Amino acid sequence: MISGRATTTTHLTAKLAPPPKPLPWFAVTAAAAGLLMLTLPCGAGLLLTADMSTAPVPALLLLFVVLIGALGGAVVATVALYRSQRAALPAWSRRRAAWERQFYCQRCGVRFVPPAVAPSRQ
Repeated sequence: MISGRATTTTHLTAKLAPPPKPLPWFAVTAAAAGLLMLTLPCGAGLLLTADMSTAPVPALLLLFVVLIGALGGAVVATVALYRSQRAALPAWSRRRAAWERQFYCQRCGVRFVPPAVAPSRQ
C-alpha cells in the first residue's frame, strides 16, 4: 500500500505561480555557520597529525589561522548575501504586486492586467 501525497506541476501551474520569494537572511547565516563548522574537524585533524612534542606553537598557530580565516570568510559571505537579499526584496515586492493584479483568460491562455475603469458619473 502506498501512502502519502504526490503533487505534480503542470505547465499552466508553473506559468501562473507567484514569483518565488528570496531566501531569508537567516538561512544564509545558517549556511555560513555550517561551513564554519565543517572547518573545525579539519583544524582538529591538522593538530592531531602535527608533531606536538617538537613544535606545538606552529601547529596551534596554523589552527588559529585556519579558524580565523574560516570565520572571516563566513562573516564576509553572510554580509554580502544579506545585502543582496535586502536589495532583492523590493524587486520581489513589485513583482508580487504585479502578479496580484493579473488575471488569466482561460479561453486564450493569456495573463493580463485589466485596464482601469473610470467610475461612471450619475
